[in-house]
Order: sequence, then structure tokens, then C-alpha cells
Amino acid sequence: MPKKALWFLAAGVAGLLYVTWDAGRIPARVTLMNQSGAPMENAVLATAGGPVQIGTLRNGESRALSVPPSEHLVLTYRWQGQDREWRAFQPLKAGQPLSLSLTAAGQIAARNRPQRDR
Repeated sequence: MPKKALWFLAAGVAGLLYVTWDAGRIPARVTLMNQSGAPMENAVLATAGGPVQIGTLRNGESRALSVPPSEHLVLTYRWQGQDREWRAFQPLKAGQPLSLSLTAAGQIAARNRPQRDR
């Protein structure tokens, strides 16, 4: 086999390994929506990469965040004078979209697209 062909194959394999490694670092997308009729205050999204300060979301307001993949995801917030907390049951995977809605009862409703295991 000629040397040029070997270099071409080696570059292709190296590129494939890089793409595979880099795919695990794609940030997840978390969208937080307040549909409760009252402001959500002091919202903080805690991930394995550290906390993300969200602040106050007025009624009808939403915020989209890019966060690193995380085994643990916790949202703390204050709603109508009460401190509340929501915890994810499953880890947040690389590139996964997650939608969190604050309902009229002050609870978080989570919706996400199911991820296939590869």
C-alpha cells in the first residue's frame, strides 16, 4: 500500500476519534418557562459543572441555557414566598434538550425528547 494512502487512512481514523471524543462535550439545552401567573424568584440551576444563576422570571417569561452534561440537575427557586426545589430523575446527557415549565400550582413540569442509547 502506498505511503499516501496510509497517511490518508491515519488522518481519517484520527478525525473520527476526535469527533467521537468531542461529541460527549456538547452542551445540553435547558429551557425554563414561567407559566404560573406569578414571578419565579431567585432561580438557580445546579449542575455538576457548578450553579447557573437565573434570577427572576416574570409570568410568561422564558430563558434558554446551555449547560454541560450532568449526572445531577437541581433547580431551586422562590415562588409566592416559598422556597422550592426540583430534582431531575435522570442525568442530563450531552446535546439533550430539556424543557422545564413552572405551572399554576408552582410545580415544575419537565418535558424532554427521549435519547436513544448508542
